[in-house]
Amino acid sequence: MADAIDELFDQAKEEREAEQWDFDEKSTIKGILIGATTVRGREYGPYYILRIKTKEDGTFAIPVWGTVLENQVVELAPKVGSPIGIQFLGLVDNKDGDRQYKDWIVVAGDNDLEAWVELAKKKAALKRGGGKVAATEEEDIGDLF
Repeated sequence: MADAIDELFDQAKEEREAEQWDFDEKSTIKGILIGATTVRGREYGPYYILRIKTKEDGTFAIPVWGTVLENQVVELAPKVGSPIGIQFLGLVDNKDGDRQYKDWIVVAGDNDLEAWVELAKKKAALKRGGGKVAATEEEDIGDLF
């Protein structure tokens, strides 16, 4: 039990230390997906956070906010340990022309549908109450670069 708690502490520390990706500064991020979690948002409800390890800049946390980005990530169901890329395309007018939304392209090397089904269940559970829930097991992926 103590080992499991220690692992949770280590994971929480790593998530706090991961820099959040600034898509306005650098529109593309690519690397290896090293983790995916679900957290309860204070204002907008639960959302996913992806952790991507890049070759050049280290590990980044990517909050999956917004319908377009979330739909693409969930549809791809990226597998922990596989390559992933996210590109921010900018603001686009909706078809009625009365609002703008953020547009994205998401690509992934492999998927894990079962893990993302569980992740979606946990996200739904957070809507009903509860705290942060880890969605996928992190894998020791070693030095991939």
